[in-house]
Amino acid sequence: MNLVIDIGNTRVKWALFRDRELVTQDSAPELTLHVLGQIIGDFHDVKLAILSSVKEFPKECRDLLTEVTDLFIELNHNTPTPIVNRYRTPETLGLDRLAAAIGASTAFPGDPLLIIDAGTAITIDLVSPANEYLGGNISPGIETRFRALNQFTGKLPLIQLKNDFEPLGGDTESAIRAGVQQGVIFELESYIAHYKKVYPELVVVLTGGHSNFLMKHIGAELKQIENLTLTGLLEILMFNAS
Repeated sequence: MNLVIDIGNTRVKWALFRDRELVTQDSAPELTLHVLGQIIGDFHDVKLAILSSVKEFPKECRDLLTEVTDLFIELNHNTPTPIVNRYRTPETLGLDRLAAAIGASTAFPGDPLLIIDAGTAITIDLVSPANEYLGGNISPGIETRFRALNQFTGKLPLIQLKNDFEPLGGDTESAIRAGVQQGVIFELESYIAHYKKVYPELVVVLTGGHSNFLMKHIGAELKQIENLTLTGLLEILMFNAS
């Protein structure tokens, strides 16, 4: 069994695979020895494990994974991966972005890819047909934009995302919602149109917490893949285990 763990800014996601077949997946607010012990206790045949984290996690978890598995990888910028990384400063590239790119390139091998991950931040990443990670952009996510307008102005209220909204605001609340949500839609549609000119066969892969909203509103063909980062981490694990 292969255990994949992704520690993000707000939650920890994990999945267990039998080879490449998903067996189960779940999430928790944080990775603790108790949580990890439950996962391993329920599935005794965990042989390979990989962990990617944007922040520190308990040393006891690292020690347990090292002890009970034949191979444990704590992903870093020196870990071999099945993609050519052309980022100018590879040591600064978010490992979750790299893993998502690998997950997308595994799903669509040989295609030029634009990967949109819409969460706390919106990341836009480009993979060439030669399986090269070319780079990408980062902008504030939808909820982050709502919070910024509330926190950095004197009177604007905190607004929540709604799937159905007026494209042109008629009052302050609807104006904020339209400005943020329609702004993100226009932003992403512009990226897609631009890179379609560069790569006419471009495949646009969408993931992240706001992907359902964007699937409904973006006027372009999108391939939605849940847990893209976990899939990419699995491919990195299998690549290093072979």
